[in-house]
Amino acid sequence: MIQKMLWIALAAIALLAGNALAQNSGTVTIALAARNSAFDRETITVPAGARVIIHFENRDRIPHNVSVYENGRAVKVIYYGRIINGLQDVQYEFTAPAQPGTHFFRCDLHPRGMIGDFVVE
Repeated sequence: MIQKMLWIALAAIALLAGNALAQNSGTVTIALAARNSAFDRETITVPAGARVIIHFENRDRIPHNVSVYENGRAVKVIYYGRIINGLQDVQYEFTAPAQPGTHFFRCDLHPRGMIGDFVVE
């Protein structure tokens, strides 16, 4: 009986600790712009598990987007941002991966020149 109560108590502590970590991650807002078919930053850094808001400004007259991938091969999508036409803004919202690591972001329409590191700490 005591052992069962101990396991229940440990499970409750683990659950509360997990919720506290998720709540402490909070929300991070990132400003990112496209100008002359290039992003204005090469690295985005966010806390693990955080709610991420990217305020994306397309200052070109051609369409762009921002998508985040597991790595530079761009096979596994973490977040796909919708494409917007030129001279528009959009707000992308998603949850960062729970585990720290370096991922990859890009414009899917211009994948060779519009790229960067998406770092989860």
